[in-house]
Amino acid sequence: MLSFQEYSVEQLQSLQAELNQQYSKAKSADLKLDMTRGKPCREQLDLSNELSTVLSDHNYLSAEGIDARNYGCPEGLAEMRALFADLLGTKQENVIASGNSSLNLMYDTVARAMLFALPGAARPWGKEEKIRFICPVPGYDRHFFLTN
Repeated sequence: MLSFQEYSVEQLQSLQAELNQQYSKAKSADLKLDMTRGKPCREQLDLSNELSTVLSDHNYLSAEGIDARNYGCPEGLAEMRALFADLLGTKQENVIASGNSSLNLMYDTVARAMLFALPGAARPWGKEEKIRFICPVPGYDRHFFLTN
């Protein structure tokens, strides 16, 4: 296949006309596509349906006596933290088992860094002239919006 630089003017015009025709056809289909960032489909959501009914009247307490149906504790349930500590090869006290939203975790981390100095930093990000941030999920517009 030729690169665009190798096309003649006539070839480029022909290609543009063909692509415009394809685009018009796609537009006329009047599709209602939900392009929301990372939103799981119904089939993916259905995979977790049984989780809402798996608990009985007596097995919802953690080893520490915390009711798992409630808010729990800020660092997460000890059993979940131990599970992921083992998977990650670290200590349980280094793991936070929070909610299921990476965006919330990222927001909390960035907000804290803006207000309070991070370990080893002289001042919070909010007092810096310029900061750099690596987005953990490139392409998710909400993650980028958070850093504006």
